[in-house]
Amino acid sequence: MLKQVRHGLPERAIVVVGDSSFAVLELLHAACQLAKPVHLVSRLRLDAALYEPASPRQPHPMGRPRLMGKRLPNLATVLNDAQTVWQSVLLQHWYGNRQRQLELCTVTAVWYHTSKPVRFAGC
Repeated sequence: MLKQVRHGLPERAIVVVGDSSFAVLELLHAACQLAKPVHLVSRLRLDAALYEPASPRQPHPMGRPRLMGKRLPNLATVLNDAQTVWQSVLLQHWYGNRQRQLELCTVTAVWYHTSKPVRFAGC
């Protein structure tokens, strides 16, 4: 479906918002491989292994480039950590045109699973 929408709207920025069933590394990889990528926003899987991005590669290193950095804490740990910085956001048009206050935190991370394509994830 994403390929057909991209084909029909080649110059338009496309952002697809879905539930956790869209949190599939193969799908995210396919969307990023399009000539003009489609951006996907979904709920992150609670079992996702998140890592810091790989450090910049030094000139003339041996071996293949690193895919990710240090492992980040799981989402339950982040939720209960007193050091987590939460940002308050007021959404104007929640379901039924109501206002809704949300608390969120963000970080750039790499979502990695053995033998799957590596994807950056926001959490």
